[in-house]
Amino acid sequence: MRPAYQGQRRAARRTEASDLTGADVAMTKLDDISVMIGRMEAEVSGLRRDFQAAELRSVDHRSAVHRRMDGIIEDLGEVKADVSATAEKIEAVKDDVAEMKPVTDEVKRWKLMGIGALGVVGIGGASIGYAFQQPIDWLLKLFAKQ
Repeated sequence: MRPAYQGQRRAARRTEASDLTGADVAMTKLDDISVMIGRMEAEVSGLRRDFQAAELRSVDHRSAVHRRMDGIIEDLGEVKADVSATAEKIEAVKDDVAEMKPVTDEVKRWKLMGIGALGVVGIGGASIGYAFQQPIDWLLKLFAKQ
């Protein structure tokens, strides 16, 4: 309450109290005290309700946070399982590649040997073709003159 308003109320009470007898004044004071106690009880009850509502909201919020944390923990467990399974697969692939490498190197060597053999066969074929062409040309010239 504002101080000016309180002062006005006190003055009004004094004026009312001056018209009253001692017993009436005592009853008026008891009535005022009673009203003030009632207001205080109402305020305390209101505060209690507010605290209970706040506690319920905080309980709900904490339970929501715990649910989210549980979900995150489950997801993390799944990710860990996936990572370990992937690591095992990678190790298996490494082993397979290690086994395949000698075979691949052997195939590359065969390919190079085949290319070399084709080159030799090509050169040899060209040489043999040229060697057979000369006598055939000579024979054709011989028969063409006759």
